Parts: sequence; structure tokens; C-alpha cells
Amino acid sequence: MVNKDLAHEQLAAIKLSIEIGRTLQTDHPEIANSYRVGRTLSEIAEALDVQSKYKVTRMVAESSVFRALTGYNGGFNGRAYCGLIQEDERRILGREHRQKYSDISYKECLGIHKMTRQQRIESGRSGGLIAGPKNVKEKKGIHGLTPEQKREACYNATLARGQIPWSDEEKTLAYELARDKYCRREIAQGLNGYFHRGEEVRGTEATRAKIIRYRKSLENRAQSS
Repeated sequence: MVNKDLAHEQLAAIKLSIEIGRTLQTDHPEIANSYRVGRTLSEIAEALDVQSKYKVTRMVAESSVFRALTGYNGGFNGRAYCGLIQEDERRILGREHRQKYSDISYKECLGIHKMTRQQRIESGRSGGLIAGPKNVKEKKGIHGLTPEQKREACYNATLARGQIPWSDEEKTLAYELARDKYCRREIAQGLNGYFHRGEEVRGTEATRAKIIRYRKSLENRAQSS
């Protein structure tokens, strides 16, 4: 069953992040330079205390910083505004951000999952008992990152491998936005801003295909019940 209330809450959160993003541009134009020097959306949001100041969730706070950087094209019935950083530069910076954290996360966050059970045991004996504590003590690799940076590292590694699955919430929101007559481009932009820290994870065609499959799944479920 489609949770329409949840979808509407998410849409309201997207619209709220758009408005907060506009305010952040005026109050904190230094956001652009913070992003240029390598700070993540979550780090910027935390430094500006966006979550507490505007009484929003962490996801909305990060999405608001994303909007301040990228701007808004007016698709969700609001007044459009330009971003603090132009699109060409954002793409370059985005690649740099992903590379910075994926280098660590490929090895630290995901590498162990490629090992066999025996390899994990051997790794735990040789590296885990020796290098592990040493890395923690010396704050090397992933142990030198903040909790927010670790989250960002694992996310970017997964993104780089093209393995971002659609959550039920994301599919529901996409479907409800389509029912509300938003175009595919607007839906994809909303999903990326709300669920994916502004990364271009969902394209228009992939979004269209997912909405069609989701609609068919709902129809099949209704017929079988």
C-alpha cells in the first residue's frame, strides 16, 4: 500500500530545504568556499548548525546546503534562484569529493566484503590484531575521519560503484510526484536533493522507468489481493 502521507511529508521537506537554501545563500555565502576546500554537505550543515537553527532533520539540513550551492529551477512551484557555484565547477568539485573519500572507503568500508570467510579470518589475525589498533591509535585511514566523513566515504564508494538501490520511501515519493503531475526532471532533481546529498544518482530516464515498474507492481498487488 502506498504511504501517501509519508510522500507528502517528504515533498514538504524538499520544499522547506529549497526555502532554507535561499536563506543560507544570503546569510552564509561562505558556504561556496567551504565546499571548494573539501568540506562535505554534512560538515557544512553541522558547522552552521542548520539542523537546530531551523528545527529540521539532518537530511533536510544537508539538502538545504545542497540547494544553496546548486540553486533551484522553480520546478516545485517556488521562485527560482541561482546557486552559489556554477554547474560546471560543481561537477568538478563533486568528482573531487567522491575521489577523496572513495579511495579510503573502497579499502576500509567495502574491501572486507570481497573476502572469503577464510580471508577475513586471516586478515583479522594478521592485520586486525596489529594494524587495526595501530591505525586507530594513529588515526590513519578511515579511523582519521569524523563520523560524518565516514558516512560520506561509504556513501561515495557505493555511489562510485553504481550500487545505490531504490528505497521504498524513494519509490513512493517518485510515484506520488508523478501522480501530482511533476515532470521527470523535477522528480529526479527532488530525489537527488532529498535522498542523495545532491549527487546526480537518479536520471530522468531511470526515474521514468522506476515509476512505471512501481505503478505496475501496485496494479499487480491490487489484482492479486
